[in-house]
Amino acid sequence: MRIHYRRSVGAIAAGAMMASLAVADVTNASATPTGVCVAAGKGRSSAPAVPQQPSEFRTIITSDGEIDDLASFHRLLMYSNDLADSLVGIVYSSSHAHWAGDPTADPPIPPEAWAGTHVYQDAIAGGGEVYGTEGGYAAAYKNLARHDRRYPTPQHLLSLIKVGNVTTHGEMDKDTEGSELIKRALLDGDPRPIWLQIWGGTNTVSAALRSIEDEYRGTPKWNAVYKKVVSKARLYIVFDQDPTYKQYIRQNWPDLKVTMNRDQFLSIAYSAFRTGSNFGGARTPTDLDKYFGADFMADIKYGPVLATYPVDRDGAASNGEGDSLSYWHLLPNGLRSAEDPSFGGWGGRFDRNSPSTWTDWPDYMEDPEWYLPFDSDPPFRDWDASSRTSDATPYGTRSYELGYPQARWIPALQNELAARAQWQTRGYADANHPPVVAVNEKKLNRTAVPGQVVRLKSTASDPDGDALRCRWWQYAEAGTYAGDARIARADSLNASVRIPDDARAGDTIHVVLEVTDDGEFPITRYQRVVITVR
Repeated sequence: MRIHYRRSVGAIAAGAMMASLAVADVTNASATPTGVCVAAGKGRSSAPAVPQQPSEFRTIITSDGEIDDLASFHRLLMYSNDLADSLVGIVYSSSHAHWAGDPTADPPIPPEAWAGTHVYQDAIAGGGEVYGTEGGYAAAYKNLARHDRRYPTPQHLLSLIKVGNVTTHGEMDKDTEGSELIKRALLDGDPRPIWLQIWGGTNTVSAALRSIEDEYRGTPKWNAVYKKVVSKARLYIVFDQDPTYKQYIRQNWPDLKVTMNRDQFLSIAYSAFRTGSNFGGARTPTDLDKYFGADFMADIKYGPVLATYPVDRDGAASNGEGDSLSYWHLLPNGLRSAEDPSFGGWGGRFDRNSPSTWTDWPDYMEDPEWYLPFDSDPPFRDWDASSRTSDATPYGTRSYELGYPQARWIPALQNELAARAQWQTRGYADANHPPVVAVNEKKLNRTAVPGQVVRLKSTASDPDGDALRCRWWQYAEAGTYAGDARIARADSLNASVRIPDDARAGDTIHVVLEVTDDGEFPITRYQRVVITVR
């Protein structure tokens, strides 16, 4: 195992201890393999060529520039290589608590806690007064490209930024450059799904849809246009921060596919949410919350890009990244969670609430007017955790269960960001990179009858020559079979699972292979096999 330390020699012991603790935590949280399946070997000295393949989707970010959005954006820049062929827009929008105002309106509209329509440009191009002060993405670009040639140029990222509907809370009546970008993408000839990430309110997306409706409803083209839009658009909404989804999109575009993250984001958002001092109890167990603490963040918050990652005065990530989930589920980590929100993965897991909606809180979706937690007393109207999406957790409390569909991935997510932080300044041979894991794509979806043994065969390698540990595990909550499926040789690349005798036709069993390297900050990749009982 090759271990590379950013810190001084005096910090090596502490760093090694942190690495071992990270591995232990992931194991306790059912998120890291325990058996070595690939021995250490010789690593590469430079980045391998990555085949240029068209992405299966496109995505557009809409954001109100709030502090947690800015944290999410810093991480996004570090993952822009994995989204280089799919990211087609970065749009400033507004929310219930953040808007730019309009002094020319009658009467004038004052701004509300608005960060400005420059903060994302600063983080990319550098030179800002707060973000990008260390040079930003532009200063790190050449070195990042040494690790992955797919990293987009700063100029390309800057070209994606547009200003949407930002003047006030819920404003969707104006056509803006941001809404027009979304409208064009929805109407163009590219049939790929478009994931519209909602980091603030849905008003700019609503403006795009309203403009489409204004142009085509009542014409012979309307039915075809409606079908085209709902076949392409996918909304991932975090916290639903203005009334335009409930009052416009849901009413006028009922078939549009929507994932509503109304609760699971709390496990990685503001510290008051994670630790339970606000909003109904802790979502993040203490030994996982430390991945947002000052000690761990010291290994993330440095370099041209991440030096301005926003943290609290004590160095902890008290703001978290409440909106990162909207692109985490799109990352090519092998969990396949973009295929179906009910699969679960880095962006959480959601139950199907209707033919076109998935959520972690059905009561919220069924209330036609409720869009904020602040509009009633107590803050959460009809607080009832019994029916909400959760994963069984080793930590024991109901609030931990509610957060666990997201919290279970925290060690993998934070360790990888710490590893990627080194890509800003180090050469390829002196940093850690993701292992490569594969199951034959024709074997990712299987069928079997009760009593049958399904063979699970995979391959794995590591570009750095690190030893790899493997573990197959059943993601019980993602499948519809209610019991346990026994996995033989679960700590090897080639395992097998016996379909239980009481499984019924139509039941699904999700089996996940996790492969983790042994770098200082371990990186994990996955393969998910879905078995349908026949």
